[in-house]
Amino acid sequence: MVQLLEIVKNMHKAGIINVDIKPENIRAKDNKLHLLDFGTSLEYTTLVEEKTACVVGTPMYTSTFQ
Repeated sequence: MVQLLEIVKNMHKAGIINVDIKPENIRAKDNKLHLLDFGTSLEYTTLVEEKTACVVGTPMYTSTFQ
């Protein structure tokens, strides 16, 4: 879990938000976690500027504040 949080932290530092993090998009290889499927990722500045009103991601794993 700490590895996954580190991945997300580094993504956020780079201005990337992955809005579809779910178990199916996490793989372990050689004792390291890898986050997959960045198809619904957003650039933070784009997200803030556009303030889109659509829900993005897998409904079961989507946050309630979208």
